[in-house]
Amino acid sequence: MNRSLSKHILWGLVSGLAMVVTVGLAWAQAPATKEAPAKPAPAKPAAAKPKAAKPAKDGKESDIESAVKRFEGEGRDIFQKRCEIVEVCQLKPGMMVADVGAGTGLFTRLFAPKVAPGGKVYAVDIEKKYIQYIEQTCRQQKLANVVGVVCPADSTKLAPKSVDLVFICDTYHHFNHPEKNLASIREALRPGGRLVVVEFRKEKGVTPDWVMKHVRPDREMLIKEITQAGFKLVDEPQVMKMQQVYRFERK
Repeated sequence: MNRSLSKHILWGLVSGLAMVVTVGLAWAQAPATKEAPAKPAPAKPAAAKPKAAKPAKDGKESDIESAVKRFEGEGRDIFQKRCEIVEVCQLKPGMMVADVGAGTGLFTRLFAPKVAPGGKVYAVDIEKKYIQYIEQTCRQQKLANVVGVVCPADSTKLAPKSVDLVFICDTYHHFNHPEKNLASIREALRPGGRLVVVEFRKEKGVTPDWVMKHVRPDREMLIKEITQAGFKLVDEPQVMKMQQVYRFERK
C-alpha cells in the first residue's frame, strides 16, 4: 500500500472518531429530559356540612321569652299577688280546674299542687306555643296532673260537666264573643261550679288611659254579661288596685 493511500485512510478514521466523540459530548452535555409529572387524581367532593341553626330573629328573645317576662315579671301586680289570688280560688285536693287563657302557665303551675292528689288542671289557650311551653315546664317541675288544651277563640273545648272551677285572668276582655265563651264555660262546669275572673278595673279618672283603651268591659258590663249567661255573682274580693277579682257560681 503506498504512503498516500495510508494517509488518506488514517485521516478518515481520525475524522470519524472525532465526530463520534463530538456527538457523545453533545449528548452528555444536553439537559436531561424531565419526565412529565403525573396528573393528580381528581379530588373527591367534600361532604356537605350540616347547616347551622339560624338564631331566632338575629339573637333576639323569642315570643315565649318575651311573654314570660311580661306575664311573670315582678312589675306585674298579678304576679306580686299570685298567692293571694290562688287563695281566693279555694282549691282542694281532687278538684278539676280549668285555667282559661293560661298564657305561659303561671297559675296552671300554682294550681297543680293544690288539687293533688286526684285533681287535675286543664291549661286552655288559643296559642299552641303557650300550651307546649306549659307542658314542657310542668314536666320539668314533675307536675303530672296538667293537661294542655289548644282551643278556638270562642270555646274552651272542655267536655261537659268536667270541671269544678274555671279561672280567667286578664283574658275576659279579649273575648270578642263573650256569649259563646261563657256558654262553653258554663257547659264545662259541674252544677254549683265556680267561675273566678280577674280583670282590669275600668274607671274614668282612676284607670290609666292605656287600660281604658285596651279593655273592653267595665265592671257593670262584665257582671251583666256573665250573669245573663247563667251565673250569679257571689262576691268581689279586694286583692289588687289595678285589677278586680270576681267570683261567680253556675246556676
